[in-house]
Amino acid sequence: MPLPLQKDYYLRLELTADLADKPIIIFIARSKWCKMDEIEPNLYHVGFEIAEIMPDDREIFLRILAKYGK
Repeated sequence: MPLPLQKDYYLRLELTADLADKPIIIFIARSKWCKMDEIEPNLYHVGFEIAEIMPDDREIFLRILAKYGK
């Protein structure tokens, strides 16, 4: 079932020691798009926009983007 759009979700991101000195960050993200997977029709790809995040967690998130983002 697809997620509703423009809805806020509390998300938790588990971290590794090379990214941060804490095990997780929690933030609020808003669903922006949702589409069915072309191969597995029971799965969906969802795009989120960060709505609220603590300043320290934002820095961690930016490090993750720099390391793994495209």
